[in-house]
Amino acid sequence: MKNYKRNAYELFLTVKPLFYASKLFGLAPISKKCLFEEEEMTKKQFFRNSDTIYTSTLIILIFVSTIFVFVNITPHTKEDELSNLGMHFLDFLIMGLATIINLTVSLIKVPNEMSKAFKKLTFLGEYLKIKGKRFSNYAKFIRRETYFVIIFYLVLWLTDVFIWCNNDCYWNMYVMMEDILNLVNVIVMLQFIDFVLLIRKCIQEINNSLTYSEMVVTDNLTESQWKLINKMYIYINNNRDYNEQHLSRATGLYYHSQYNRNFNESSCISALRVMQDTLCDVAMSVNSMYGLQVLVIFVTNFIQSTSNLNYFIINISPIRESSIQNVLLCISSLFWSVVHFMALFFIVMPCNLVSKESEQTAHLLQKILLMPDIKHTAALEIQQFAQQVMVRKLQFTAYDFFTLNYSILVSIIGGITTLIVIIV
Repeated sequence: MKNYKRNAYELFLTVKPLFYASKLFGLAPISKKCLFEEEEMTKKQFFRNSDTIYTSTLIILIFVSTIFVFVNITPHTKEDELSNLGMHFLDFLIMGLATIINLTVSLIKVPNEMSKAFKKLTFLGEYLKIKGKRFSNYAKFIRRETYFVIIFYLVLWLTDVFIWCNNDCYWNMYVMMEDILNLVNVIVMLQFIDFVLLIRKCIQEINNSLTYSEMVVTDNLTESQWKLINKMYIYINNNRDYNEQHLSRATGLYYHSQYNRNFNESSCISALRVMQDTLCDVAMSVNSMYGLQVLVIFVTNFIQSTSNLNYFIINISPIRESSIQNVLLCISSLFWSVVHFMALFFIVMPCNLVSKESEQTAHLLQKILLMPDIKHTAALEIQQFAQQVMVRKLQFTAYDFFTLNYSILVSIIGGITTLIVIIV
């Protein structure tokens, strides 16, 4: 239990900034205690949890505020402006609905699934610490990425306040509300991306072990790797029907066992098979948690990118006769259009990288099978591993509507282009 809490805390430090940012926006209705304990939160604890009450209150406030601003902003907008900003208002209403959906999913579905995924990643953290310096650098990258994205959107929010706000109080409320809703959806996006990046790091470490010197010539394994194989080999033979509870305790079972080299290649491959299977379980949990939210984010970012680009194209023609304020509005719209599209790119990119790393695992296994001096038992284990990799593919979907890879971006570009041509 003590070892689990220590490993869980080390993993928590990786996502600590994002965790507290999520708390602020009601997107983490799960306490640190729940992450560090091996037991899951009961329904009674869930409904009494202060984070649950906070998120529920935010959902109600955002719903009321969105309706209030939308109802009051339209009558106060001039007719000539309404024709240009009509898509912006529709975009605002859809974004409010998307934020409510994201908060509701975070409230209902995320807590238990996040607890399971976090516990399994904690188990895998024991393996990642074999090359601790590289993982430490990776953890720093994730933390810096979180800080950068949040600061970037806060700067955009301040810029919007400067460019778009005027003497109309309802219009100013609309501008501020739109940026707040945007930031909530960005936090959800960051949660998903960070989970995927951690999964990718795990696959990279597995692939780094699938080399000739580490997998076949077992004398070249480091002492820390042998200790892991020692624990995993005994664990696999004693717990063939393992589950997440066993996995969460696995790293602490044999901490005091003596150093032992009485293993063959198949024991190492068996350990890696368990880890790859655990990663597939984590990916399924991430899909279950964020599938609907990612779909909602894709739809809202597509609409936002299109509406901002539409506003820019409509107002770019008479720009020479426009004031500096109108020029700034056009530039801001174009910039936001690019930002919303890049948000989709940054969701897809890590998912595509995970799929590529998973394919690399299959390629490495096939290369090991071609080695002339490989033992029969190890060859059988590698064949089973290769079959497992092919059957349990690591990929992410938007609520099973489409797979998250680069091909979907091509479809989105085509959709935006077609829609702009129709509107203009």
